[in-house]
Order: sequence, then C-alpha cells, then structure tokens
Amino acid sequence: MRSRLLALPLVAALGLGGLNPAGSAGAPSPTSPRPPAAKVDPSSPIDDPQLRDEIARVVNRSRAAGTDAQRAVISVEVLHDGFENAITTRIVELGGTVSGTAAGTLVQASMPLDTLDDLALSDGVTFLRKTRRIGLKPHNVPAVGAVATSAVTITNANAWHAASITGTGVKIGIIDYFSPQWTAMQSAGDVPAPAGTMCRNEFNQSCSIFDPAEEGHGNAVAETIYDMAPGAQLYIATAYTTTGLSDIIEWFKTNGVTIISRSLGDIYDGPGTGTGPLDTLAARAASYGMLFLNAAGNEAQENYWRGPWRDANNNGYLEFHTNGDERLRIHAGFLFGASNGVMFAGGRWSDWGAASTRTNYDFEVWSNGVKVFPTGEGPNQTLGAPSIELDGIYSETDPGEVIEIRVRKRTAGTATTTGDILELMVWTGTPEYWQTPYTASIPIVDSATPGVLGIGAVDPAAGNVIASYSSQGPTNDGRVKPDLSAPSCFTSSVYTGAGNCFAGTSAATPVVAGAAALLKQRNLARTGRGYAALLSKFTTDLAPAGPDNVFGAGKLRLPAPPAAVVVNANPSVYTPIVPVRMLDSRNAAKAPAGAVGPYRPNSVTDIPIRNVAPPGTTLAAPVPAAATAVAINITSTGATRSGYTQVIPTLGATLEASSTLNIAPPVTQPNFAIVPIGAGGALTIFSTSGGNYVIDVLGYFTPSGSTSAGRMIPLDPVRVLDTTADVAVNPELLPTGWANHKPTPGETVQYDFKASGPLPATGAAGVVLSVTGVDPTSSGHVTVYPTAPGTPTRPVASLLNLTAGRQMTNLIIVPLGSDGTTPNMIDLFTISGTHMRADLVGYITDGTAAPSTTGRFVPITPGRIVDSRVAPNTIVAANTPRQVVVVGAPPIGSPASGVSAVSFNVTAVNEAAVGEAVVYAGDLGAAPLATTLSWPQVNIAIAAGLIGRVSGTGYVAINTTQQTHMILDANGYFTG
Repeated sequence: MRSRLLALPLVAALGLGGLNPAGSAGAPSPTSPRPPAAKVDPSSPIDDPQLRDEIARVVNRSRAAGTDAQRAVISVEVLHDGFENAITTRIVELGGTVSGTAAGTLVQASMPLDTLDDLALSDGVTFLRKTRRIGLKPHNVPAVGAVATSAVTITNANAWHAASITGTGVKIGIIDYFSPQWTAMQSAGDVPAPAGTMCRNEFNQSCSIFDPAEEGHGNAVAETIYDMAPGAQLYIATAYTTTGLSDIIEWFKTNGVTIISRSLGDIYDGPGTGTGPLDTLAARAASYGMLFLNAAGNEAQENYWRGPWRDANNNGYLEFHTNGDERLRIHAGFLFGASNGVMFAGGRWSDWGAASTRTNYDFEVWSNGVKVFPTGEGPNQTLGAPSIELDGIYSETDPGEVIEIRVRKRTAGTATTTGDILELMVWTGTPEYWQTPYTASIPIVDSATPGVLGIGAVDPAAGNVIASYSSQGPTNDGRVKPDLSAPSCFTSSVYTGAGNCFAGTSAATPVVAGAAALLKQRNLARTGRGYAALLSKFTTDLAPAGPDNVFGAGKLRLPAPPAAVVVNANPSVYTPIVPVRMLDSRNAAKAPAGAVGPYRPNSVTDIPIRNVAPPGTTLAAPVPAAATAVAINITSTGATRSGYTQVIPTLGATLEASSTLNIAPPVTQPNFAIVPIGAGGALTIFSTSGGNYVIDVLGYFTPSGSTSAGRMIPLDPVRVLDTTADVAVNPELLPTGWANHKPTPGETVQYDFKASGPLPATGAAGVVLSVTGVDPTSSGHVTVYPTAPGTPTRPVASLLNLTAGRQMTNLIIVPLGSDGTTPNMIDLFTISGTHMRADLVGYITDGTAAPSTTGRFVPITPGRIVDSRVAPNTIVAANTPRQVVVVGAPPIGSPASGVSAVSFNVTAVNEAAVGEAVVYAGDLGAAPLATTLSWPQVNIAIAAGLIGRVSGTGYVAINTTQQTHMILDANGYFTG
C-alpha cells in the first residue's frame, strides 16, 4: 500500500486524463511521499485538517533545511460572518497580506505560520482553512454516438449566420485553462485573437494564460464559441482560487463582457441550494447584467453516493446501505498521468443551521484497514466549520488498491441526526454504491439566480437522448437542474483522431454561449436574466414533458432568425370587438399549445394571436392576418412572487426594457395594453413572477390610409361616471334615474353618453375609458361591454379585477351599444359590489366621421420614455405636476405624421402613501379630475394602461396625490 492523501495542489489542472502538474515553481509534487506529520498542538484553534497537514509539511521542510518555520508563509482562506473590512484589517495587523476577497463570503491571505492561531481566534472568523482550488476540468468522457461535424447546424445557428447575425459586437468571457496551441489554432482560423487575457494563480497573482502542460481544454471551448458566434470577441481567463474568480468577474465587467462561459466543475463549497462563495460570485456577475453559463458536470454515472444517516447497530458509524455496510469502497481511476488515485469533490450533509445546532460528522479515508485522513479529527462543525469535508482531497494508490470511506458521528450539537442527508462526490474513482439524481447540485450549477444557467449535454449531438454522463438534478432544495441541454461530441481541432470528439457538458456549454451571442446581437434582452429565459424557451422539449432534472427545459434549438424589422409600423385603424378570451393558462382547453400554466418565474411564453381561433372554441379568428397590433386586457393570477410581466411582439422587442403589468401576490392583477404583433403573428409574455395569465382581446389595428372609421380621437381626461357622487349635486356623473347607492354584487350599471357631454352626438363607435373600482366589498371583477336590447350575453372577460377595500384602475376600449331606443350606451357589471368611476380619455370614430389621416395607430418597438428612479430624474413630489418629453425623444422620436396621443404603460414605484396619479397633455395647465393609476398600498410596483393626448409641444404631465417614482413605457402613438 502506498496511499498518500494530499490536498489538491492549487497549481494543478485537472485534465481529461487526470491531474497534471502545472503552474509555478516550487509546487508540491503529487508523486512525492508525504512527510510524517509534525506534532500539532491539540489546543490549536486550527480546525481544518488540510491546513494542519500543510503546517506540518512546512514545519518538516523547514527543519530539514535548518530554517525558521515560524515566518514561513501559507496561503489561507478566511470564512467570515460578514465583517469583511475588520477581517482584512486584522490580517494586516498580524503581518499578513490580503491576496483578494470574494465579497460577503471569504478573504484570501498569505499569512506567517506563527500568526495563524491568532487569526483563527479573531472576531468574525468562522473558519480558517487552507486555500481551496476551484475550477476543476471535467474528466474525459467517451463519445457516446457518432461524432457530429458541428453544433452550428444542429442548433440552427447557421440560419442566423445566413441572416448576418454572427454575434458581432458581443463580448464573451471564457474561464478555463488554455494551451500555447492557441497560436497555431488562430493561424488556422479556428479561434480569433483574444480580445483580452487574465490569469490568477494560487496566490491570486498574475500568471501566464497559456500553460505548456495544458492540453487545450479552454482552446476547444473557444473554438466552439467561435464556430457558433464568429463575430463575437473572446476574453479568456484562468482562475485558481475563489478570489481569483472574483477579480476576473470584475475584469469582465470593466471590459463590457456580457456572457460568461465556464466549462469547469468545483469541489463542494456550500449546501447545494444555490448558496456558497462561488454561487455568490455568479450572482454578482448576474447583478451586472451578465449571463453566466456553467457546465452541469459529467458525474451522472459512478461518481456520487447519497443517503440518510443510518446507524442500526448504534456504533456511531454511518451505514451506506440497508445491508448494514459501513464502508463505501471506491475503486481508483487515473489521476496523475498513468498513476491511480481517488479525487474527492467532497462529502457534506444537510445540516446547515446555526453552528451550535449542526451535527458534527467526520468523513474518514481508510486504506487496508488504516485511517489515512484526516490526521486527528476532522473539522468541528459545531464551532463554525461548514458541513463539508474531504473537499479537494485526493489519494494516490497502488494498482488495484481500494480506498474506503467511513463516516463517524462525533456530536449532534443541539439538534439531532433525524432527517440528515449525507452525500459524497468523487471526481475520479468509482464508488461501490452510486446514483444519478442530485449530481448536478454543485457550485454555480445549483444557483437559484436568474441569469445563471447549468448546462447539460445531449450525446450523440444530433440525437434526443441525454448523455449518460450528464449530471442531473434536482438541487438539494428541490429545484430543477440542469437548466437546459445542448449538443455534445463534435469535431474539434484539439480533440482529434478516429472516434474522438469534444464531448461532455464542457462542450455543450460553449454551444449555449455562442447561441446567446446571436440573441445578444439582435438585442433581444437587456440582461442575463432575459437571455437565460430566451435560451430556455428556445429548446426542444424532450421526455418527460416540461422542465425536468434530465434535460432541464430541453435541447437548445434556435428559432428562425427574426427579420431586421419585426414590428409593422404602418399607420393603422382600430376595429373594436366584443372581448374574446385568447388565453386562460389555468385551463388547457383555453390555452394555445405550450401555453398551459402555471408559468415558472422568469419564463417566456409565446401566444399566437393573429389569424388564430380562440382556444376551446369554433369561432373564426378574431384577429385578421393583416393586423399590426392588438388591444388586450391581461390578468395575472396565482403568481408565486412579486415582479412584473412584459407583453411584447415576439422577437420584436427587448425583454426587460419595458413592463406591462406589475404583480404583488396574492392579488389578481389586470392591465390594459396595446401590443404590436411580432414574428409568427404572436405575442410574447415574459413573466418574472410566474403564475397564470388570462388575455382578453378587445380589438385590433389594421393598416389604412385616410379613413372615417377606426381612428382614435384623444380627449383631455374628463370624469363621466362616479357612483360615489350625490345625484342631487352631480347628476351629470350618474345614469338617468339613479338613486344614490353603492352597486351591489351582480348589479349592472348602465350609462349613456349624452350628446351634451364631451362625446360628439355622432361619429363615435367606441369609447376609451379609465375605469376605477372604489371601496370594493369583496374580491371579484368588473366587466364593461356595449349595451344591447333585451337580455344581452355578457362577454367572458374580466377588465378590472378587484380585492376588498383596494381601489384599482384600468383602461378599456369598449364599443358603444344601444338599449333599442337610446344610443351610445355601455354596461358596467360588477360581481364585487363596488363604487365605480369612469374617466373618458378618447373615442374611436365610426363610418359617419369625416375622413382623415389623423388618429391612426403606429406600432413601435416597446420602450421606456422615463424612469424617475434613474438620474438625472428625481422622485415625483405630491401635487406637483412633472412634465415629460414624449415627442422628439426615444422611443417615439419625431415622426413626420405628428403625434396626437401615445399608448403608454404607467407604473408607480416606492409610493410614500396610498394614492393615485393622472397623466395628461402637458399644455392643459391644472391637473384634471381624473385617474390614470391607483395604488392601494405602499412600496409596491403597480401599473395601468393609458392612451393619452400629447401637447402641441410634445409633452405630457404627471400629477400624483402622493410622492412616488413614476415610469412611462410606450408601445405606439397615434398620428397627428
């Protein structure tokens, strides 16, 4: 037996055939015998066995050399409780040097040996450990099927290239290991010249990006991205430590990198629930707007054991199997070149509460009946050590030698071991008992941050079967992983020879990165969260149906590339219709294919809208093929979290650049919107909140020249109905014959627009109203529809959803009807029991109006006009009108036709108190008595649609009853 247990050397790179020595001079040789351990003071606070062993090695080397070991320098990581500045100050006080920080999680430092005890006992230090190596290259995987020529055709990227979409202008960061072969590959046209390079070694110091001992794993990643997105710029980087990765992310940010591709694995550093130092760094990259892609891993076969604490014989040792086996045997694999060994990603357990409550287990490594690690006891979790052991440890073995793992329970803290789940991941080697689920629950891959994706592998590349090696979920907190999968095993100038290919999740990840660059060139999202949602949408769902722990969302397959101009900007006229339900995701019979809910947070769903019959009906399509935009009411219900929803033309607008509906669960929230129709005659719903959605179509726009009917005539807002008014004081605000009362559940209020009011006596086909529910008695909704003689059929549509006691406002375009004798009438039906107000903001012309080119709708790519949260804007003060430029600025610009009105979405954020706002033409002077938006509580984001007149100078004004931030998004304008 020649088993030697060593910590993973920081200067080693895990190659496809195992660990290969590389990096700086003086690196510990993995093949040199480990010196006998020096006596370690049992009273020392150093609790990390890897650090204890490193101290022993340094002491023994110093004794052999006749030098003073006490001032020898060791690289350590300080895990802390958040007081980072105090930790860095303490390190300097003790004579150490801060090598780097990973904000909020750990500090790396080079410390004199004789200061380590003092540092370990310093305030705020939860655990002092030897610096851990990150960035492990996945071990080699064989080609499962035939080697594919390229992933470009399989993913449909070639069609995007043919449309001149190649990733031009997009900056991609690659974190990996690179060989000098890059120069020859660049000359051959396989990779571009790097746009920038950065390397950080084990001391977080600069190093050479090209390693002569490296076979070129990162080169193959770069080649794959270059194939997928030949116009992109590549920034290449290598990080050996957590703090090095932190610095590289900041370097990426400085250089404008928006996509990160990382085809590396990592030892355990957290509980597998999306938390831990590396997850924190990935979340930081996402907070910068980056998309962070990480290989899900190749550990689905023969690498992972998981099970509950089981000790039937009560001897303090875990039984790995129901047969009572207390030893998990691991057969060694190739580790360093031709040598055998076992490499551990780590052992951990589910007890991550306060230190005093944690169970303290020791994961022990045995060989031939002898415990070879740890020397002494393992870390004490009840004193602050993370619930992880064996992280980064490897054992070299003789051929045929079998390593055994035993797990001993030392103490149970103030909790019990009931429910504890233990797990062990080996990087190289084969455990006797193993399973596939939960293998993808490794750092970064397990992230819960939108904008961070773990990528699985489909192999053979052109097939529809997950690679047998591709790691699978769920995470330890039950979330689906991987997030999506991509082709793997295709030709590469790095991995050549008969039947050889670039395989593994390492190959699948850069495929997704290249696809993301194509989407980025078309500006289809604003941040990594949006691109993550799109990539998950652009997949082929493979069995089982829906997101699963095998494929994630499915196999990447890009749609047909969008046209250069998707939105039809021809001036169009409006055709009102009786509201038609085009989507109810709660009911499979009323949802288009692929649109059944509930939707996941941060998901993208396409809704075919043009020339499509309503689901579950035999009606003809309510929206014709010529339509350029639709007027809809969209309602969110059953959302799982606060957030917002964006409804945009499919592939014709930027995700996250505007909002349509803001959501604060558990309230059912509606909003009106005019939405341009996108590619394939569809609308796209991007939901950060999840839940279910209902879409009712109120009408549509079709191109027209000078015309009589279908034009929008904007009016200055005027109140026409208010059931809270006293009929003796304001009879003009109430229906004829009204008796003062609050409408009761099931009551219909019938209102006629009198010729003496703001509406003309003739020429109006429909009205544009801002309707407010005031003091609703119960939850429910209001439906507004044209009056009809007899007992008309009320449409199945909710246009204003209400919650008891909460004032809400929504916009509606409703055709005018008649009771058989009186024209220009509408019905307002409530099931809530609520007072109702209606403010008239415009009307739609009919065929008796004089022909004109004014008032036609021009769809635009939805975009933001103003956000008072963004400097130089400031918060809107109460009762202080704020003027906002609309015409002459993006996204409206200065159209030759002029602008009479704009279709807005108006949002209030961070309100000081319950209140309301009105948006009106900037030349009107005092704010009119009208309501555009109501907010029934503070510190929520809430929105309402508006079609608002614009002043002759191109302004609107905002007036609020309470201080609040305001956001205005536009989706089109009406010609002047």
